[in-house]
Amino acid sequence: MVENDGTIRVGPKNNRIVSSAEPVAWSIAADGKGVIYLGTGHSAHLLKIENGVAKVIYEGPEVAVSALALDKAGNLYAGMSPGGRVLRFNPNGTHQVVLQTTQTFVHALAFDAAGNLLVATGGEAGAVYKVNPNAAAEAAPKPLAVLPQKHARSLAVSGDSIYVGTSEEAILYRVDALGKVSALYQATGTNSNSGSDVPSSTNSGPAPSNQTIVIGGPASPATNPNTAMIMNGASGLLPGGGGSSGSGNEILALVSVGDTLYFGTSNSGSIYRWSLASGIQEVFKTPGRAVYALQLVDGALYAGIGESGEVWRIANLNGDVVGARVLDTNQPQILALTAVGSQVFAATGNNAAVYEIG
Repeated sequence: MVENDGTIRVGPKNNRIVSSAEPVAWSIAADGKGVIYLGTGHSAHLLKIENGVAKVIYEGPEVAVSALALDKAGNLYAGMSPGGRVLRFNPNGTHQVVLQTTQTFVHALAFDAAGNLLVATGGEAGAVYKVNPNAAAEAAPKPLAVLPQKHARSLAVSGDSIYVGTSEEAILYRVDALGKVSALYQATGTNSNSGSDVPSSTNSGPAPSNQTIVIGGPASPATNPNTAMIMNGASGLLPGGGGSSGSGNEILALVSVGDTLYFGTSNSGSIYRWSLASGIQEVFKTPGRAVYALQLVDGALYAGIGESGEVWRIANLNGDVVGARVLDTNQPQILALTAVGSQVFAATGNNAAVYEIG
């Protein structure tokens, strides 16, 4: 592996588990028993991968299986886009709709401490739903929270707090158990794509509503036909990593460690840390433009980036941070990451492939 200072060390052994004929792998989940699930586009296939063999277990009318999550009982939840619905695939092979929203896209899935399924959606408005997995699907479910932005792009949970990263202005929100929404920070573009774009001064406590924390600059929509697709509320699926509108910024990846949040955006290859006590700080600058996925494993962050199809491991987060490239694929993007124990799996576009790191 190559560290950020250029030092070359013996790195983890990486393995490409499967390479499919699907154009894009949007989502990934692993059960820890040797089974990996992969959600793809543009034909909305759900693949079950065992022993390096991929089998299609669902093919829907949608364009993409855009989010996946496994609960403790082994049920697999799949967000479908467009269509704004969530399916549950049971261990016995059956499946049913557990959430049908009026939204267009399902961007992220997570579970709270009580085992409720949290669903981040986009379309007319960025809405977050909370689903009791033991209850029957509601005909007209009401969201837990509705945000001003059109897309709730990423989710993280800590205790009773739900954290949401959005499209357009790339605002970081906290949603409490009753659905009360608080804006924490905003990441907007400036035209700068190099170095740290965070102001040298940081603030403790939540930002006032008119405060802007500048993180990264606006990126033009990619024109490379091999570039992965980004969800767009107005036009369906558009190429590029420059945000849902093609000109704004988005918080695409978000993880929590207690009350500390780490996130990455579509317009900067940097990873940022936010806490109530310390405000916002740049933790590490990757060579990519967009940070599509984050996973916290054994105290280190794994970041999937574009437009170079790399995974970086960022360690010693509370000290002298060390970053190392642990996976370099021949794909344009790493679009999703999942972890089981110390095993990390990466999903790519184009084409849809799965890699094991370590």
